[in-house]
Amino acid sequence: MLGEHHEEFFMIEELMGSRWGGYMVMAVLLGGVALLLRFLYGPHGILRDPRWDEENRRIRAEEEAERQARKERFQLDMQYPPARDISLSPERLLSFDEHCSLFRSYAANFITNRTEDAPIRLKEAHSLRVYTHVENIVRTEHLPDDIARAGLLAGLYHDCGRFPQFCQYRTFVDAASVNHAHLSLKVLKKKGFLIGETPRVRALAQTAVLLHNRSVLPERLTPDARLVTDMVRDADKLDIISIMVAHFEQALPENDAVFLHVQNRPEACSPTVIRDVLAGRVVSYRDLHYVNDFRLLLGTWAHELRFPITRKMLRASGHLEKVFSGLPDTPEIRASVAFLRGVLNEAPQETAVSGGSRRVSR
Repeated sequence: MLGEHHEEFFMIEELMGSRWGGYMVMAVLLGGVALLLRFLYGPHGILRDPRWDEENRRIRAEEEAERQARKERFQLDMQYPPARDISLSPERLLSFDEHCSLFRSYAANFITNRTEDAPIRLKEAHSLRVYTHVENIVRTEHLPDDIARAGLLAGLYHDCGRFPQFCQYRTFVDAASVNHAHLSLKVLKKKGFLIGETPRVRALAQTAVLLHNRSVLPERLTPDARLVTDMVRDADKLDIISIMVAHFEQALPENDAVFLHVQNRPEACSPTVIRDVLAGRVVSYRDLHYVNDFRLLLGTWAHELRFPITRKMLRASGHLEKVFSGLPDTPEIRASVAFLRGVLNEAPQETAVSGGSRRVSR
């Protein structure tokens, strides 16, 4: 019996001294080291730096955003392929598909195929969705053809100044760069995108582009010009809110252009913003300091939605509820959210305008 044990011992000793035995020992040691490192620094490891997880989430969010962007670009290419051979002439009235392709060709001039293109591609897709939202408004309202056409064109081109703005200033903050609505009107005129339209349609569309970002519309604005501008403003707000929801659900980077470079402090909210909300005022961009301020700003846009269809679409989407879900739970915030929910559920009032069309207001 003892001899058998000695024999086994010598066999093990011989194996340990062989090349394969060394490999086995090394594999066991490396496996033990790997397990130890995982225990110390792996997920939930006792020595793991939380910043590593934040960085991993940020990278995964960027990769998912890029996959989504590629999917959106493919869909846009299928629906509105860029067409650089469209001729602009006062004698030629472009179809809406041609206008969409023309817009995409213009936006493509600012694409560099680098990571920095993300804000540019965001605005390209945003503009086309605003155009689609205006289509929904046109379908539900009894609008003359010229009013409808002006609204659709203004919705498509309303942000064409965003592309040179970002390329030159690397920001979408107008106060830190240039008024993007003024720049959009300048681009429209310089590029001649509306040269084939009637003077009335061109004037209405250009007016809406110029005024779409105003906090208050001029009193002297004609009813038809106000109607076209309201169509663009409603459609613009509806899509911006959906964009913000998608960004809120990601790991927010510091100094993010989409959030106008506000600070990401989960519990912080500016007292001025809360006072404006509870006073029934639309929050000003100038008062935004934190991401939560931005959340409440989006909620106050309910005051300015002029069409029943846009209010209905916003309620049905649940986007505002998702925006509100990220706010801190304080008495002031709860009161603000309850107030804004009530505003969204109010029904806008209708008033007549020329040509048998109608506009709505609160």
